[in-house]
Amino acid sequence: MVQSLSSPSLSLDIVPMRPPEVSLTYKAAFSAASDDIAARASEEASLLLIPGETSELLLRLKNQTDQPLQLTVHISGEIPPEWRLTSLETYESPPRARQEIAIAFQAPADFFETLTDTGPGERRPLNYSGRIDVYSYSLTGDIEGVASDLVTLVVRPPSPYVSLLPQVYQEIDLVGRLLAIVERAFSPDVETWFSLWAYLDPLLTPQALLPFLAHWVGWRNLPPLTWEQQRRLISHAIELYTWRGTVYGLRLYLHLVTGLPLDDEDTPALEQHISIVEPFRQGAIFGLSEFSETTVFGDGKAFHFVVLLRLPDGFEVDKTLVHAIIDQERPAFCTYELYIIPML
Repeated sequence: MVQSLSSPSLSLDIVPMRPPEVSLTYKAAFSAASDDIAARASEEASLLLIPGETSELLLRLKNQTDQPLQLTVHISGEIPPEWRLTSLETYESPPRARQEIAIAFQAPADFFETLTDTGPGERRPLNYSGRIDVYSYSLTGDIEGVASDLVTLVVRPPSPYVSLLPQVYQEIDLVGRLLAIVERAFSPDVETWFSLWAYLDPLLTPQALLPFLAHWVGWRNLPPLTWEQQRRLISHAIELYTWRGTVYGLRLYLHLVTGLPLDDEDTPALEQHISIVEPFRQGAIFGLSEFSETTVFGDGKAFHFVVLLRLPDGFEVDKTLVHAIIDQERPAFCTYELYIIPML
């Protein structure tokens, strides 16, 4: 419970129904009057908000006069208005009566997932400071006084350790505080363990670990390749080994390196971004061919193929790198031709 700066006609105590594990110091900048309140308040009220869950502030009020009062509550400061679930209205307070007003708050369930929505160089705060003012009026409408207090909403992720306990223990604050010590001690190791899979993924692993993964799958990188190209190739290394020496394997390799789309095999060859064709015609064969004026001797190239890259507007590829890839992936007895043309 927090004792606030009260007026002669009204006293105000704020009770956070879910206080944070660690007390906070007031850092927000308010007006001179607010600074005076901060200097005289014995302790600041802090409420823990877990995204997607509701937390309440309990305002304990006491009418210290011998006449009924009308009370209005105002909240100002950094607290987003849309987080407040309770509508503020005018309350009636009988003479010398005590009264409690509960104000519910809830942070968005995707609060931590949208931390990157801020502008460049900006960081979304996790603590939101504000001030609660309770104005008291007489029945004639004259203001009798104001009771004020500072409050901070502290947004934190949920504790998975406490959620594993039976419900009766989850409601004990001391148990939660003791488990928080264990959680903070082991959280670095747990986070490393949960993210270990990312270190074994070539697309996510740190650059310093990429040569190890390449050695792990026996991959030999070409010098002109960028780090992003190497990541894609190492990620598909087993598939490239499986299809090496085939049309699909070469098309997949060129797709991963150049970034050109890998069209469906049902697409006509002359309409594909990466197409490989074999322009082979059977020449004259004794016993099978008839000699005439149109007979062609020595026509066609056995074990020869043509690689055709069709580039969209503004797209560029390294022709030397493409030649190096084809020389590396083609069967040794095959010859080829490479054509790079713009897409019509």
